[in-house]
Amino acid sequence: MSSEGLETLLRQLSDPDRQPFDARRVGVVVAHPDDECAALGAQLARMRGVTLLHVTAGAPRDPQAALRLGLSGPDDYAALRTRELTAALKRVGIAASHRQCLGFVDQEVVQQLPALVQRLRLECAARALTYLITHAFEGGHPDHDAVACACSLVPGVELLEVPLYRLGQGAFAIGSFPDRPIYPEHAAELSEAEQLQKVELLSCFASQALLLAFLDLRQERFRAAPQHNFHELPNQGELAYELLGWMRGTEWLEHARRALE
Repeated sequence: MSSEGLETLLRQLSDPDRQPFDARRVGVVVAHPDDECAALGAQLARMRGVTLLHVTAGAPRDPQAALRLGLSGPDDYAALRTRELTAALKRVGIAASHRQCLGFVDQEVVQQLPALVQRLRLECAARALTYLITHAFEGGHPDHDAVACACSLVPGVELLEVPLYRLGQGAFAIGSFPDRPIYPEHAAELSEAEQLQKVELLSCFASQALLLAFLDLRQERFRAAPQHNFHELPNQGELAYELLGWMRGTEWLEHARRALE
């Protein structure tokens, strides 16, 4: 059962009046730069004092992702994504002192789950965080699922989760939970003005334009994170990251089970 504080945070996020609120005890923990804006772009400017923790800089070890953008390699790609993030966060008023990149490698987070859990414990203690908003366990990206798993292992915090993308009914499902309506969820219905503002925010991430173009801008969804079983694959084993050739589900499970045990 969710605590009163967590329920208050859910109500604040879905507040139709969009009033600013004190988020000094809230951490948004995401795998890559742009994930926070994709999931919560209409909320970030209201979250006064929020902390952003990026697990990776968004640059895979494989240089092809960088080369496709005309960059020399992963270091250049990571620097570009950091510049894009800086521009986006400037729009929503989040200072550099309230963000931290934890330095893990894109598409390899699940391989370092114990180290990530320890780092998150230290960050939460140092910043007095009691609520974490993180990825849904949905089978969209292996790093998203790994971050969801790691956050679930941090003691003394309560979790909210946000969906981004997954497979559903033979196509990509954007911004919806894989197991609705089993668990209660909240939604912020975005006005046309808010949708335009979110488009402008997302335009800062030019390197990710192809993916971000598919986002559903009408809503932002969130819920108290259920007790996920990370010993099994999410979304009934239908994995977008397996379809895209990023990682096999059996490989993800092997690393996750080793960490959980």
